[in-house]
Amino acid sequence: MAVTMFVRSLLMLILLTVENAGSAVSPVVTFNPDLNKIFTGQSLQMTCDVDSTVQGDVNYNWFKDDNWIHSEKTFSIESALSSDSGNYQCQTSASDRSDSTRLEVYDALFSLPTITQSPQLVTEGDRLTLTCHTRLSAHRQNTVLQFAFYQEGQNIQEFSSANTYEIPFAKLSDSRNYTCDVQTSNHRIKKTSTTTTIQVNRIGERELFNKSETEVTSKPGTSHVTTAVAVTSLVLVLFLIVIALIFLYWTKRIPLPGNNQPASKVEFKEPKDETENIYMDLDTNTGKWQIFSQKPHKEAVKDLMAAPPMEISAPLNVIKQ
Repeated sequence: MAVTMFVRSLLMLILLTVENAGSAVSPVVTFNPDLNKIFTGQSLQMTCDVDSTVQGDVNYNWFKDDNWIHSEKTFSIESALSSDSGNYQCQTSASDRSDSTRLEVYDALFSLPTITQSPQLVTEGDRLTLTCHTRLSAHRQNTVLQFAFYQEGQNIQEFSSANTYEIPFAKLSDSRNYTCDVQTSNHRIKKTSTTTTIQVNRIGERELFNKSETEVTSKPGTSHVTTAVAVTSLVLVLFLIVIALIFLYWTKRIPLPGNNQPASKVEFKEPKDETENIYMDLDTNTGKWQIFSQKPHKEAVKDLMAAPPMEISAPLNVIKQ
């Protein structure tokens, strides 16, 4: 009886030892950081943990979706991609594969940053503000981000919570290329913006720039409409000028009512010798003008034309030669 009890106890001890030994060598996949949901660009380290009782050299193998991917105790993802999502397992030379552990990698913790400037047109002496814009994922709205600014690749503002960089008085030398970096507070994800070129204009160039910008940003078809209006206006102006010139021309030729026109001059033609002439002469005895008819007398006609006008105060007598 005693022998039977001893044998049973020994068998139970052997079974327990075998079970404990099997469970001790079963590996477990752990994540660092302890997250199974990360974003693209983040880093992650997986470890194949085995029981400390395992002695000697141990070989490790990693599997993703049942495909072999790695052969060390740890497997690292430096900058996660969406394609890194999957089921991970590890196995040692003294154990079976571990349980499957799922990793999810989302498209972005935050969007690629961009730089905007204010004002859009910068002149010497203006206050220039650069802003680094990004958008957090809806899954991590509470994530703390830090921002840094660079001019021609040289750091001009260290990482901080401020996403703006200000130049109180812009100078021509501030016309440079600018970028900004955005990173998480744990420095695990960092993204760099595209390059933005800032142009600082001299004082007095603002009006010229505005004019050029207006012409460049005109809506399609606006230039054609403007040209048509300009041509129509020019034709109308020319037509009005022609009408005005015609009006002025005719007002010079045709006297208008009420205008004082100069008296027309009486032209005397020198008579020919063979024609009979009628002329006037003053009788010194009577003081009256008399009309004479005779052959031409040039000298008398010339004297008559040169004499000043006189009022005829007596009736005229016609005396035939």
